[in-house]
Amino acid sequence: MKSYLPILFFAFLLFAAAPSSEFDTSLEYAKESYDGHRLELSLQLENFSQLLSEEVADKSELIEVLRSLRNSWKKLEHFACFFEGEFVRFYINGAPLPRTQYRQDSLSVFQPEGLQLLDEMMAEDRLDRAEVLEVVDKLQARWAELSTFEDRRRFNKRKILLAIRAQVLRIATMGITGFDTPGSLNGIEESRISLEALKAQIESFQELNATSATLQRQVLLGLEGSITYLHKNGDFEALDRVHFLREFLQPIYGDLLDFHQALELKTFSTRGAQEEAINYQARRIFDQDFLNPYYFTVLREEQDSDEMRALGALLFYDPVLSNNNQMSCSSCHHPNKAFAEDLAKSRGNKGNELSRNAPALLNSIYASKQFWDLRADKLEAQTNNVIDNPEEFHTDFTKIAEKLSGSIEYQERFESAFEYAMWSESKIDQYTISTALASYVLSLKDWNAPFDQYMRGERNEIEQEVKDGFNLFMGKAACATCHFPPTFAGLVPPEFHENETEVLGVPSDTTLQELDADPGRIESGRPMDKAEHYRHSFKTVTLRNVELTAPYMHNGVYETLEEVVEFYDHGGGAGAGLEVPYQTLSADSLHLSTAEKAALVSFMKSLTSEGFLPIIPDELPAFPSSNELHKLPRNSQY
Repeated sequence: MKSYLPILFFAFLLFAAAPSSEFDTSLEYAKESYDGHRLELSLQLENFSQLLSEEVADKSELIEVLRSLRNSWKKLEHFACFFEGEFVRFYINGAPLPRTQYRQDSLSVFQPEGLQLLDEMMAEDRLDRAEVLEVVDKLQARWAELSTFEDRRRFNKRKILLAIRAQVLRIATMGITGFDTPGSLNGIEESRISLEALKAQIESFQELNATSATLQRQVLLGLEGSITYLHKNGDFEALDRVHFLREFLQPIYGDLLDFHQALELKTFSTRGAQEEAINYQARRIFDQDFLNPYYFTVLREEQDSDEMRALGALLFYDPVLSNNNQMSCSSCHHPNKAFAEDLAKSRGNKGNELSRNAPALLNSIYASKQFWDLRADKLEAQTNNVIDNPEEFHTDFTKIAEKLSGSIEYQERFESAFEYAMWSESKIDQYTISTALASYVLSLKDWNAPFDQYMRGERNEIEQEVKDGFNLFMGKAACATCHFPPTFAGLVPPEFHENETEVLGVPSDTTLQELDADPGRIESGRPMDKAEHYRHSFKTVTLRNVELTAPYMHNGVYETLEEVVEFYDHGGGAGAGLEVPYQTLSADSLHLSTAEKAALVSFMKSLTSEGFLPIIPDELPAFPSSNELHKLPRNSQY
């Protein structure tokens, strides 16, 4: 293949590949390596464009050029994503899916662009050079735009370490799953190259005291071990991701925290900035406190209390919240079902079938938006939707407040829980009711399943079939490209700020003869969702405790996990021959064996929490002044 790059470029590549002893500090090395790798990528994009336009390279040579290009990206991904994450997600290396923007009463739909799209296009049987060239040239322009303001980028040690730790998390939750290499599945090599870049940056820290020098060596040993492991185990389907995460990436993640703190640098939780979804003090990805639940609520941690949670529990089980005094939250969300229910579709206030299955509330707090169609922005807004719905509670907060005010016990409990709410005279209103319920639902969280315990080192062993299932989940079966660890939901790492929805082509029944009619996200009521690619798109819900939450999918069409795995293995609705124009799930078969399907189910069952005991009140407050309400059974079995 003819090369258009001067010899000077190759000399530059050798210089940029590793740190030099002439760099005195981590700040100098960060700046020089970031600038160098950005130039490297710019030159490779120029070369790729030239080869495409002059048609002097065949497809296999172009694939190798893209591979080299993507590997160069991985050398600087940690800094580019940390400093300009949104720009990168939209234009450089985001998922190859359309996105929308709603401004000034106008909806715009933007088609995908960037490296992931190129990776997907180059894997297609037929190569359209003109289309690929168009994407490459647009990427060149985007990269030049990014570089214009990155040329002035200033570094400090805190930012460097925050970016490095975020990249370890990115590799653990996305890199080794093939998320951003949908066509080439080159994620293992790319992860190794990224880890090499992180190692070089950690090596550049100098003038350390004895403690920080020891911790630096510990981090470097872990990084070296992880790089060696990936070098020896580079096959995408064969990689033991359980071992790699448990023995390498999770320890590195914890050691980086120790190194960060030994340098006496501020972290996300100590710099006084906006609250983050990640608890930076967590040492492992599968720690119980890895995510901050209060990031996803209006309720702040300092406002929450045991009294508020107990009040929320009473409200959750009390049917007086509904217009006919017959329906409570627990009518559709049963504690023994991980707060889901065993009906395909929930029942309304007249016993009528509603349109969708009730999703589990256990661990539902870890979501940027609620409901199958993401129509509620916060947990508190979820309550509003149920209360207003004519087929559910069919009432309003004013009427509920009037009822609750008729109970002395409720009055006292609201006063105690919301002592801080000085603006609320009665202490029983829309804010306090929805907040108390949010406090209770927030408390329904638990990452103490057998798999969690094993990944935290609290168990010495777990069944081999479970390990095999996780490795399939993260690799060949591609489950983790939508159900991201550690939530195993559509909450996108490594920031965990937003939820994804997917178009799977879910059928109306198990005969797979027709697509379910539910329009999904396109009818969420949110203006930015009114786009055709969101038709039949539904929230990717958590697989934690999925063993307890049958039936499955938004319409409850499948009764067993085995049926669900079979549906995915055949490529969803499109794979079954249905017309699903915007299906995001690949229509190609996964070609899973019987043993592999069984292993996937075993892994999912290993995500069932052990020993979780939610607050369930024995009795509900009395209403002595109301004949109608006083006659209601005041136990919590609804």
